[in-house]
Amino acid sequence: MNPNQEAIVSDNGRREEAEGRGQRAEVRGQGTEGRGQRAGDRGQRSEGGGRSWLRCWEEILAVPARWLLGGAFIYMGLVKALNPGAFLELVREYHIVNNSLILNSIAAALPWFEVICGLLLVAGVAVRGTAVVTLGMLVPFTVTVLRRALTIASVQKLAFCAVKFDCGCGNGPQFICKKLVENSALILLSCWLIFSASRYFCAHFELFKRD
Repeated sequence: MNPNQEAIVSDNGRREEAEGRGQRAEVRGQGTEGRGQRAGDRGQRSEGGGRSWLRCWEEILAVPARWLLGGAFIYMGLVKALNPGAFLELVREYHIVNNSLILNSIAAALPWFEVICGLLLVAGVAVRGTAVVTLGMLVPFTVTVLRRALTIASVQKLAFCAVKFDCGCGNGPQFICKKLVENSALILLSCWLIFSASRYFCAHFELFKRD
């Protein structure tokens, strides 16, 4: 073999060796990329599992929230319904309506309407719609109670949290700060049920099926 042939063979060997190293490096790169993809998949599964866990707990905790709100409305409604005369006098003290027919209608119908809403929540029937209705009752009532408390505090020169009166909720005279905290809690429960999709222990979560 002459020197030229030896040089050609040597060059070919070097090229083959270089190509072999390049192929091994490419294989290692593909392995690294594969490990990165697997790690990303595991991260996505972990994130998805975390969301599923939180959603599961939210749906479970929505059940006692629904029962608590429903029970509160059943209790308040029954106390008023069993004492319509006393409830009528309390409604009259707010000076919102002066018509006797409307006052009597409110005193007769509102307590039973609250009981029905409470029963629907406890049974899990039309949960979101019922929660919207309870929110629609709680917010204006809370504002009305707050305005009356501010008036009493101003007239009697009392500290706001020292104001105490029977707001007509069925629990007798209460300090206004305590009552506002209770109503705020009920409002939050109503909002929670409006946005919750929990169907645990629900007889009929939605009255109408979505298309």
